[in-house]
Amino acid sequence: MQPPRIKNQLACLAIVPIFGCSIVWGDENANHGFVEDSHLTLLSRNFYFNRNFLNGGSNSLGRNSFKPQSDRNGYAEEWAQGFMADFRSGWTPGTFGFGVDAYSYLGVKLDSGGGRTGLRLMPITDDGHPQDSFSKNGASVKAKLSKTMLYYGNLFPAVPVFSVNTVRLFPSSATGWMLQSDDIGSTHLDAGYFTSRGRGRLQ
Repeated sequence: MQPPRIKNQLACLAIVPIFGCSIVWGDENANHGFVEDSHLTLLSRNFYFNRNFLNGGSNSLGRNSFKPQSDRNGYAEEWAQGFMADFRSGWTPGTFGFGVDAYSYLGVKLDSGGGRTGLRLMPITDDGHPQDSFSKNGASVKAKLSKTMLYYGNLFPAVPVFSVNTVRLFPSSATGWMLQSDDIGSTHLDAGYFTSRGRGRLQ
């Protein structure tokens, strides 16, 4: 007796070469100040994604959404180039330290089309075509007291109970606040409250 076949199986291929560099002002191992401890990270990510819909499945996004199911493509394919800039400031001197973090991402379509889009690497226009270029920007403010830090704004949490998506061209972000503390002995504390979460696909 053969095992039951799973309907609408998917065959996927993703290729993601990544190149990056980091620019640092001052000594990373010392606390100097807001500007002196700031650093800028530049990252280039090239992402190719191909998905084949098996056993009668079809692509329902892009131009395919305007077609009857029998005329839709049985695969999706997108290729994009991403450029990522992440800035992290140091802390202002004093008992309470303050700082700011920011990011700016730019994505460029290398190859896809209305009949092949739908893998969430690139946003789709109202007429069903992938955009040629797209961007995403965000920032957060932060405060520090001893070994306790409070962040508010566009954040990238990565804790066991909540994390953002990092499997597309750009990572998604979450809007809210997050507290991290190492002031309680050997215990590390993470707490937060988030009101929205964006997608790795850019809008």
